[in-house]
Amino acid sequence: MKTRKAAVAAPMQSKDTKELRLPQLKSMVLQMMKEGQRFTAKEINRIAGFNDARKFISDLRRHLSDYLVRDTRLNTGCKLYWLEPINTKPTLFSGQEDAGHE
Repeated sequence: MKTRKAAVAAPMQSKDTKELRLPQLKSMVLQMMKEGQRFTAKEINRIAGFNDARKFISDLRRHLSDYLVRDTRLNTGCKLYWLEPINTKPTLFSGQEDAGHE
């Protein structure tokens, strides 16, 4: 009769170090974009070390409330992405549309 070897339990490992660093890398790219830098998707992938820059840009478009994600197509066919702050500062005439018209 053959005896089976006991299964050796592999030590539980937490997430891969790359996956752990992903939020930090994304926040680094976001901060660089907030500072006015412009990037193509290839450059974002190279800097952050991941392969989903276009998904990252889509997420920014959905979740950033104080910036607009702008883009333009370059002669090479790549798109260049940057952030543009939304002007939410009050102006001299803001909130006065109905003043004096009762």
